Amino acid sequence: MAKGKFWNPGSPTDSYAGRLTSKKGTPWLKLTARVDDVRLGESFHAAEVILGETTKGEALTLWHTDPANNFLFNEKQRGEEHLSHEQQFAYLIRGAHIASPGDKLFRQSTVSFWDLAAWVRHPDVVPFDQETPPPFEPAIIPSVYDTGADVRVTIENAAYVERQHDGRECYRRFLGTDARVVFTFDEGQTLLTHQRLAFDLRALITYCYQRAASYTEQTLSFEPGSIKMPYSYHQDRKRTQQRTHHSQLALSPAELSPTTLLPRWWAGISDLYPIPQILAGRHYTRQAYMEGHVLAAVASAEKLYACLGLPEKRFDDSFFNPRKKEHSQLEKERKKTDASQEQQDFAALVSTGIKNEPTFDMKLHALVAHVGPDLMVAADIDTELWVKKVREVRNKLAHEGSHVDGISDSDAADWLGRVDDSTRVLLSLAVRQWLGAPRMETPRVRRIFRGRGVRLEPDEQPGTGEQADA
Repeated sequence: MAKGKFWNPGSPTDSYAGRLTSKKGTPWLKLTARVDDVRLGESFHAAEVILGETTKGEALTLWHTDPANNFLFNEKQRGEEHLSHEQQFAYLIRGAHIASPGDKLFRQSTVSFWDLAAWVRHPDVVPFDQETPPPFEPAIIPSVYDTGADVRVTIENAAYVERQHDGRECYRRFLGTDARVVFTFDEGQTLLTHQRLAFDLRALITYCYQRAASYTEQTLSFEPGSIKMPYSYHQDRKRTQQRTHHSQLALSPAELSPTTLLPRWWAGISDLYPIPQILAGRHYTRQAYMEGHVLAAVASAEKLYACLGLPEKRFDDSFFNPRKKEHSQLEKERKKTDASQEQQDFAALVSTGIKNEPTFDMKLHALVAHVGPDLMVAADIDTELWVKKVREVRNKLAHEGSHVDGISDSDAADWLGRVDDSTRVLLSLAVRQWLGAPRMETPRVRRIFRGRGVRLEPDEQPGTGEQADA
C-alpha cells in the first residue's frame, strides 16, 4: 500500500522504515530493525497511536482500538542482524497526523455502501427532459449520543427515475453508484462519535435491505468541504452481486421522509435497545450459533411488548385486587395455626407471588394483533403454531424444567431457524410501525418476507401436543 517512516508521537526522533499493507481490508504495519535495537520495543509497545509519512510525503495516522495491543506480537527473524515486526491496526487516516483518537477534531464524515441506490431512490418520477427533483431534505438528530451536539444528516447523489415519451421508466442517474450519507456537526467531534454514526446507519441499511450492508467508503473532514480523509479500511469482502429493487426494501426515505426516519431511528437505537441491534447483528454472525440468535430474537419480542406500551396487566384491577386481598387474608389465617415452618413459607410464597401480569403467550398474541394478523399470514406465518413453537424453544433454551418437552435432535436446527426467522419478521414489521412508516401492503410483505417464517405442516395442527409453560 505504501512505504515510509513511522514513529510514536511520544518519541518522534525514533523513526523506523516500514511498509504499510492491507490484509482482508485492515491496515498492517511492518517495521524492520536491528536485533539489538531495544528502542523499537520501547517506542511501539502498546502504542495507541503511530504516526507516519510515506516516501511521497503523505501524512499517515494509525490507531489501535485496544492500546494494550503489543506491537511486537508478530516478530520474525530476518537474517542474523534484523527482525521484522508486524502488527494489525484498527484505523488508518491518510492526509493528517492526529495524536489522539479522543480529540474533537472532525466536523464531517461520509459513509457509502454497496448497492445503496435502491435506498436513496427519490420518490418522484421525472418526466423526460425536465429538471431533476429537489434533493432529500436534510435531517437533524438532536444531541446525538448525549454529546449535546446536533448532527445534520444529508443524503447526497440520490438516484431518480425519469419517464420516457413512450411511458417507460428508467434510471436517469445510473443506479446512484456515487450515493452517500453525510454527517455534519457545527463543532468538531471525536472519531468514536463518527464511527458510531456509521455503525448505526449501517444497522438501519441492514434493516431496510434485510441483509448485510457492505461499506465502500468512509471519510472524515476537519471542515465541511475540506479534504476528505479516508479512514477504516476494514471493508466487507463478502457481498451479494445482486442489486436490490426499491420495492424489496423493508423501508426507505422514499416512503418515510429522512426528516422523520433518521431521527426516529436514532431514537430507537436507545429507546428500543437492543431490538435494532439484534435485528441487524443477525446478518453479521455465523449461522451455526442458532441458539443464541433465537434467544436474542425472543427476548427482543418481550422487550418490544414493553416498548409498545401494550397491556401490562392480565386482569382488570377491579377484578384482580379484591381476589388477591381475599387470598392473602386467607393465607394469614392459615399462618396462625400450628403449621410447620415449611408450610408457612409456602403460604407466604403463594400470597405474595401472585402477580397481575400477562402470560408469555398473551404477549405474543398481543404483538401479532399490533402488527396485523393479515401481515403475518402474508409472510406465510401461522401465528398459533408460531406462538407454540416460540414458547417451546424459549423454555427449552432459557429455563427448561423436567416437565417441558425438549426439541428432538432431528428437527431442532430446522425449528430453531424457522422460529428465529418468523420472530424477526414480526419484529421488523413492528419496528417499521414504530418508526412512523405507513402500513405495508400485503403483496409487498409477501415479496420481502414470505418463506422465512413458521409454516403449518400437513401433519401438524396448532395447539396439539404437550404444552410447555406459558
